[in-house]
Amino acid sequence: MLRVTVPGLLALLIAGAHSLAAAEPSPEPLMVAPVLTETPLPPPKPQPGEALQAYLANAFSPYEPLYFLADPDPLNAKFQFSFAVMLIGRAVKPEGTSERRNGLYFSYTQVSFWDLTSDSKPFFDSNYRPEGWWHQGGLPAGWLGTDNFDVEGGFGHQSNGQSGELSRSLNFLFIRPGVRWDLANDWQIHLAPQVNYLVGDLRENPDIGRYRGIFALKFDIMKYSGFKFATTTHIGTSHDRGAFQLDVSYPMTELTNGWVNCFVYTQWFTGWAESLRAYDERTNRVMFGIGFIR
Repeated sequence: MLRVTVPGLLALLIAGAHSLAAAEPSPEPLMVAPVLTETPLPPPKPQPGEALQAYLANAFSPYEPLYFLADPDPLNAKFQFSFAVMLIGRAVKPEGTSERRNGLYFSYTQVSFWDLTSDSKPFFDSNYRPEGWWHQGGLPAGWLGTDNFDVEGGFGHQSNGQSGELSRSLNFLFIRPGVRWDLANDWQIHLAPQVNYLVGDLRENPDIGRYRGIFALKFDIMKYSGFKFATTTHIGTSHDRGAFQLDVSYPMTELTNGWVNCFVYTQWFTGWAESLRAYDERTNRVMFGIGFIR
């Protein structure tokens, strides 16, 4: 018969614990992960045309309104496009302002009169007006409650590209101060008188100064999200040979919930020299159409 004493049992338990400890694997040493540092990627290479796109976006701006209009009786059309490009000046437009930047500009405006009644649908006349001028903005304002005051001045040429008896042209120096009043509810008033001085040869149209080219006055009242009423008055050396034009426009975005990005456009012209070819003829008509820049 096997007899187990208490000291013997304790000895067996101690021996078993030692053997189990010897059988367990020893813990592995802790490994510290290396710290990885990322090398910054080189800036992306400019894509072809990006520099030109940036220049066009910063240098080009609207000048005169851009529109296409029609007169139903008799059927004819009139369209105008215009732009200005900054040649010398700050490259980046200041943030938070819609004013033109100070600098030297070149502008081009073309107005074409399209005879849609004749069989061949010819253009009755096209007037081309390149100009070079300096814009100086940020002048002291506040007088008479004005919120902005700027001055533009330079040289302009206007002709119709015809030859012989139909050729018309004139050159002029001009100065054009402009003021703006900011009213309540986002309404604004712009006032810009322009004084011209005819220079050069006027043999093709020696009396054109009687009808246009001496003084012009632009008066606009508008709301960015609403109507714009723009008037232009021309006065020559003969006080009874001037002209008056009223342009009324309204944004289609307000009528179509933003789907159509243009303007309903109406123009009334009365007076002399709407076109260079017929500068000594009187016109009185209302035209309707669309505008893209107002």
